[in-house]
Amino acid sequence: SEIETQIGEIEHAQGLYKKLTLRRWYAFTDMQTEVARRLERVLRHLGRCFHERGRVPRLTLLTLDENGLEFGWLGEAGPPPAGFAGDLGRWTLSDASADSLPDGPGPVPFPALITLGRSASGAWVMVDLESRGALALAAGSEQRDAVVAAWAVELACSPWAAELDLAVVGG
Repeated sequence: SEIETQIGEIEHAQGLYKKLTLRRWYAFTDMQTEVARRLERVLRHLGRCFHERGRVPRLTLLTLDENGLEFGWLGEAGPPPAGFAGDLGRWTLSDASADSLPDGPGPVPFPALITLGRSASGAWVMVDLESRGALALAAGSEQRDAVVAAWAVELACSPWAAELDLAVVGG
């Protein structure tokens, strides 16, 4: 019937729109894809370590640069796991050490990890919304809306946020 044909055309158009939208959000460069996979591997490895220790420390800051990753902890996080360097309040992990971590299932201890931007040295700066609590954005409403929308997209698309349930309220 004509109605079934129209419904089919609408569903087809919706499917194409969804594919185009996903392609736009997943249009990472090869380097970005490699960094995202590395970060997910590191986070899942830490999730297994924290599970064994019975405690997840509070993350204050994560930075990523050409040397690797640096985790800043609120309070003492304990000694760094094998492959990591640092002390009770700060752990570092080189890219080579991150690449040698075993792949495997495990919980991501910081699924609400978002990118704040770049530091003066060019490192990517990330925070965990669950550990951090409220963040204040000092900007005009259009800029605030754009930042929050970018965070929502990051949380919806990041491999480390796969277990996160994201609810967006308002608009």
